[in-house]
Formats: sequence, C-alpha cells, structure tokens
Amino acid sequence: QFLDANGDPLVGGKLYTYQSGTTTPLVTYMSTTESVGNQNTNPIILDSRGEANVWITSGPYTFALYDSTDVLIWTANNISSFATLAQLAASGGSALIGFIQSGTGAQARTVQAKLRDTVSPLDFGAVADGVADDTTAWQNAINSGAKVVDGLGKTYKLTSELTGVANQKIQNATILSQTLTADKAIIRWTGTAGAPQTLASNLNAGSDTVTVTTGSAFTIDDWCYLASTELLSPEPVSFGELIRVADISGNLLTFATPPILNYTTAKSATITPITPKKNITLSNIVATGTPDISGTSGFYFSKCSQVLVDNVHTESCDYAHIYFNRCADSAVRNSTGNRTSSSVSVTAGLDYGVGIDTGSYNILVDGYTGSFMRSIIAVGGSDGVCRGLRFTNNFGYNVQAGGIDTHAAAHDVLISGNTIMWGPQQAPGTNQDGIYINCSCPVVTNNYFYNVHRAGIIWQPNAYTTLTVPISGVFDNNVAYAGTLASATRLVPRSGAAPSISLASSRTSYCGGEP
Repeated sequence: QFLDANGDPLVGGKLYTYQSGTTTPLVTYMSTTESVGNQNTNPIILDSRGEANVWITSGPYTFALYDSTDVLIWTANNISSFATLAQLAASGGSALIGFIQSGTGAQARTVQAKLRDTVSPLDFGAVADGVADDTTAWQNAINSGAKVVDGLGKTYKLTSELTGVANQKIQNATILSQTLTADKAIIRWTGTAGAPQTLASNLNAGSDTVTVTTGSAFTIDDWCYLASTELLSPEPVSFGELIRVADISGNLLTFATPPILNYTTAKSATITPITPKKNITLSNIVATGTPDISGTSGFYFSKCSQVLVDNVHTESCDYAHIYFNRCADSAVRNSTGNRTSSSVSVTAGLDYGVGIDTGSYNILVDGYTGSFMRSIIAVGGSDGVCRGLRFTNNFGYNVQAGGIDTHAAAHDVLISGNTIMWGPQQAPGTNQDGIYINCSCPVVTNNYFYNVHRAGIIWQPNAYTTLTVPISGVFDNNVAYAGTLASATRLVPRSGAAPSISLASSRTSYCGGEP
C-alpha cells in the first residue's frame, strides 16, 4: 500500500519501474507467474486503497512514485527481490547468496562460485562405499574444471582408467582400481605434441639457438623435443632431449639451456613443440592398482610439467606406481609404494616405484619408500636422454634388482642420502645391488646399503659413442654393510666404453665384503 503526505491511501497514484539508476522501463508482474499476459502496466495505477500487486524479478530496480496528477512523491534505487525458502533450497539457491573473502582487495562472489572452487565425486553421484562403480562420477568431477577434486577421505571403486586435466589438485581419497586392462593406469595425464619440424641446419651441443620452419608453433616457456636417429649407446638409446623455449623471434628459437647432444641433418634431426599438461597435484591419496595385468600403472604422466605427487601411497601395480614419460620440472615427495599381490611372485615382473624415461628433465624424488618391487626408482627408455635427476632421502626394502637403477638414457644424476636394504627372508639374487648405474656423470654420495647381495653400488657406464660431455662419476661417503658376495663400490667397464672414464672422490666405507 502506498500513502500520500497525509497518510491517506494514494488513490490513482502511479508507480514507474525502471532499471536501477536509469529511466529504462523494467517489467514487473501481477503474481509470481512471469509471463507476458501477467505483466503490470508501466506505470502501475494504484487502486482505491492505494495498492497494487507488484512482483519483481531479480532487478535491481528504480521505483518512482507519482500522484494522480503526475507530481513526483519519491524515488528509490537498487530495489531487488528477496529469495524465498523454496528458491534457496533449489539447486540454484547458492547463486542468490553473496560472499566476500576477508582481506584487502577481496572481490564479491556468490556462495555458488565459492563452493565450486572445490568439487567432490559425491557431487556427481559417487556412492563412495568401495563397492559401487564410481568411475563415471570421478571422471565428471575431474572434467568439471574445478581447481580441487576432494575425495573427502572416502573410498571409491574404479573400473577403468581416468583421464586427468591440467591445473587441478586431486586429494583425500582411497581409490581401488583393481580391474584395469593391459597398459592402463589409475589416472593418466597426457600433454600434446605438435608436428615435428625437420632442422634445416645442424644444431651443436652448447648452442642455445636454432632456426625452425614455423616459429609460431612454439610457445615461450613451454617445451620442445629435439630428436634424431643417431644412437647415443648400443643399448640402444637414440638421441633426444627436452629443451625449454626461452624466447621466440620469428622462426628463431632461443633455449633456456643448450642441448648436450649434436643434432645433425645427416641423422634426420627434428624439433617438436610440446604443450604439456601443467600444474597437477596429487595429495593424500591411497591407491590400489591391478598387479597381475601386464603394463598397468598407478599414476602416469606423459608430456606434463609442474607435477607434484605428495603423500601418496600405492599398492600392487604391475609396471610402475608413479611414471614420468617425457615430463619436466616435477617432483615426488614423501610417498610410498608396496607390492602386496599374492598372485605374482616378488621376483617376477617389473613393478617400479617411480619410473622416469623418454627424455624427462628436472625430476626430483625425495622421501620415497618402496618395498617388494624391482626398483624403487628406475630411469630408462630407448628414446631420449633424461637429465637433471635428483634422488634424495629415499628408502628401499627387499627390492629385486638395483634399488635405484639408471640405464644409459640418463645424464647428470644426483643420488644422495638413500638407504637400500634387504630382510633376512630375501633370497640372494644375481643382480641385487643398492644402486646400479649405466648412465654418464652420476654423483653418488652419503648412501647406505644393508645386507647387500652383490654390490652397494655398481657403475657400468654404457658404451657412449657420441656423447659430447666427459664421462665421469663422483662417489663419496657411501656405506655398505654387506654379505660375502658383495662389494661396497664397483666400477665395471663395459666393452667399447670410452677410455676417458674417471672415478673421482671415491672414498667409500664398507663393512664386510670387498671395497
């Protein structure tokens, strides 16, 4: 009801409704039904009681009230509707409530927008009892684009591989993925590679620039992959390495760091732009894989960068618990892996803790514990050289081969502060070493080996035929408490190895066995 200045009903008064702060008419309705036939006139003419049925939309509105002779009585701005309990209880109710974070510069948002920063598989229909199949719910949660997918500490059953996305953290879940098919992973993240471009001229090791056919195919601060048909070693390992693009000027690329190998047109050298999936985090996850199906893995990253795996425990994976394939700038911290399958002998299969291959760059593994697996960390592959690897403060128990195993496809590896041990029930094997190294330029310091069956450390440099950097190794302050078959540190020349190999700072202590 509207009143005049004397407090009497404003009979015949006129109420104009506009978009707030303007004179643009904005419709109102005679009831809650928002239809053309139910619209009020504008202006609305008040009845003999100075009343009218006025239902507004979300607005906001400006109301202007006039008497029957068109004399303005008042105006009011920013008039909005209020939500009913039914509207608040509906699926869109949180969009009707405002939110602003404390602190300088905070921006107003709706409660709905705030809550959607984090999603749960439960939001997408997961049952989370460890029995019902929650695969679709998990994939939909990942695909939502939320920055965080939170399992809320519940247990989920998955029946097929999930596809991960960039810029997302997955946390707080127990995942049972025990029915994977061959070569699948619990979750797989895969970046993209563009079309390879043939180099028009030779690119020498140490050079930080190259001219390509189409510079626009590359992105500053992303990666490219250099490759050729030339073999680094007869293992075999072909030439290849990841290089980050620091600058682009037309078709001239400048690298953040130069390559260590020569890429020649005679060996069909190419350069391929890589668009990695970035900013991926796994945290507080317990996952059980499929141990007796060939090639199944836990968490598989291919052409990814800025990956962090933190406080993740995996069990029973046939190939690798955590795997990096042509990845960069990534880390595994404070995580564990265990082989618990009773159907597969612990002396069979692969079952690596952390696997790294195919020209990966700058990978840290720190504080990882692996048991009853072939190696807790393995570096290999036949396509490309892995560089800038750091393995520190890890623990391996009852491993079946080298506790840490680096094949020829690696260069510039730091292995420090690790402990590898075998229990009394472990049967001696012919290749059970603390650390087994085929690669060039390792630095191996402050490691401890207990109950070793062959050697604490074996360095057997591969027969590098074309490596452009010196082959050298630093071994310092490693301790082996060994059995009668073991030695603390052993250099094993391989047939055809370059004669310039040097063993520097080899001050290894040992107890039992031979130095």
